[in-house]
Amino acid sequence: MRIRFVSICAVASFSHFLCGCTVFSTSNPSGSTVPVEIEITSPTDGSKISDSTTTVSGVCSSSAGAVTISGTAVTSDAITTCTDGTFSVTVTLAATEGTATLTISQSDQSGTTTRTIAVTRGCADNYVLVPANVTLSTPAFCISKYEMKVKTNAGVAVFDGSNAGVALDVTLYKPDSRADGIPWLRITQPNAILECATIGAGYHLVTTKEWAALARNAESVATNWNSGVVGTGMMFTGHSDSVSSATAVADGYGVAGTSILAAGSDTDPYVGTGNAATDVFGAGKEQRRTMNLSNGEKIWDIAGNARDYNDVDGLGSTISYSGPPASSFYDVFSATVTAFIPTIVMSAGGAFDAAWLQPQTPALDHATNAVGLLYIASGARNGRIITRGANFSSSNSPGVFAADFDGDNVGASGSAGFRCVKNL
Repeated sequence: MRIRFVSICAVASFSHFLCGCTVFSTSNPSGSTVPVEIEITSPTDGSKISDSTTTVSGVCSSSAGAVTISGTAVTSDAITTCTDGTFSVTVTLAATEGTATLTISQSDQSGTTTRTIAVTRGCADNYVLVPANVTLSTPAFCISKYEMKVKTNAGVAVFDGSNAGVALDVTLYKPDSRADGIPWLRITQPNAILECATIGAGYHLVTTKEWAALARNAESVATNWNSGVVGTGMMFTGHSDSVSSATAVADGYGVAGTSILAAGSDTDPYVGTGNAATDVFGAGKEQRRTMNLSNGEKIWDIAGNARDYNDVDGLGSTISYSGPPASSFYDVFSATVTAFIPTIVMSAGGAFDAAWLQPQTPALDHATNAVGLLYIASGARNGRIITRGANFSSSNSPGVFAADFDGDNVGASGSAGFRCVKNL
């Protein structure tokens, strides 16, 4: 067998190629001239792809056989035809982050020509990857690093997402994951669902199960606990004491009349709070606004600042339930919550899973571990929605597992924001 190496650029020798092009190889068992010529025009070598699918296209030989797309970047081989010297096919990418190979080949009676490039799977800018959770059956997904901010339909950033207490006209604006700006508040949960969908195909409001996967991942990281040991001591609670820095507004991290803060640099996770890492835990140090994930990513404000709307099942369902005798805050592993969860009915059907609310570590409670409390209204309730993370006020018992079950899908709260998600 004789192996020929061919470059898209000029060939200086068999071992040296000009122009830095990725090479392809041709296996020629018969030793004759191989007519197959194949080239990838899209994606290019080194491309970052955040979508779950991508179109692979390029130049091929019409006189040869089918074009096969394979490699570690795709879930399964795709086979397409060469039409008028070109090919184009949409492939589904493997749900793993990082660099993977994409191989395109074509064969005729003289041999096979193969071209391989590297592509990188990753989240879009200002989104972070939450690893898959086997217990919850959630695949890896990308979630907004920040609570969603506002930009105009033309793409101009809007700083005050609270809009001085007046709900924004959703037809004129779009959500944007970025650090600067007050989160988009005073939007209804159904409109938050619609707004996430405007970002692009596959984007959606975070579901309750996805929030659980995010919270459990944060729970699993020792640096999110004041003791440095998972399950021992308290988790950081973010901006959760209603107090802002005296200069928060002047410094561009706050707006007069609201306690919600803009985010900042990962190197200053206390920005706008008036606190610092040198404070005593319980007297300011707990106000750290970032959580570390197991893959090294950082995410802002999942335990404080604004409450975040959930789409309970990804279908826009509301919930009905039978609440306890008294409307109050309850620990997630309490007997009251254990009795409450089976009463939850989702409007689209299906079963609500207790694991969507619970930490991975059994028996954690808010007083000891600062994981957040669940607010449940008393009596029979219908048409409710769920928000997670509590908010800027300690009276709402914030924490990564906090939840409020008494919102509805027609109100537009001044303390509720949202996060968008895209499956990797």
